[in-house]
Amino acid sequence: MKIWLERAVHRGKPVYTLRRDSVVIDSRQAVAEWKRKLDSAMRTLGSERVYLLIDVTGFEIDPAFAAEYGKVAKRMVEDRALAVLRYGDLKGMTASTVRLQAVIHKFSSNVFRDRAAALVALDQILDQSESA
Repeated sequence: MKIWLERAVHRGKPVYTLRRDSVVIDSRQAVAEWKRKLDSAMRTLGSERVYLLIDVTGFEIDPAFAAEYGKVAKRMVEDRALAVLRYGDLKGMTASTVRLQAVIHKFSSNVFRDRAAALVALDQILDQSESA
C-alpha cells in the first residue's frame, strides 16, 4: 500500500491530491497500515491545513471495519483539512460506508464523479471564503 500527496495551485491556493495505489481495508491490520501510511503522507505538510482532493477510485472498505475507517478519516479532516473533496468511482458497499461514516462523524459526505467536478465544488468553497 502506497499513499502520497501531489501539490498543485488552484486559484492561487495550494491544493493537495491524496493518491494511493489500490487500498482494501478488510482487517484491523489493513486499517493500521492505512492509518500509518496516511499519517506519513500528511506529516509532509507540517502543520499546514489544506484543501484536499482525494481520488477514491479503487478504494474498498469491508463494512466490518467501517467504524475504524471513520475514526481515522475524521481525525484527518479535523486536523489537516480546510475542505475535503472526494472524487472517483466507489463501488457498492464502499460508497455507502464512506458516506455513512462522514455523516456519523459530521464532515462532508460528498463524492464527486471526477476531479473536474470536485474542482467546481472547490471553486464554490473558495468563492464563499473570499466573500466572507
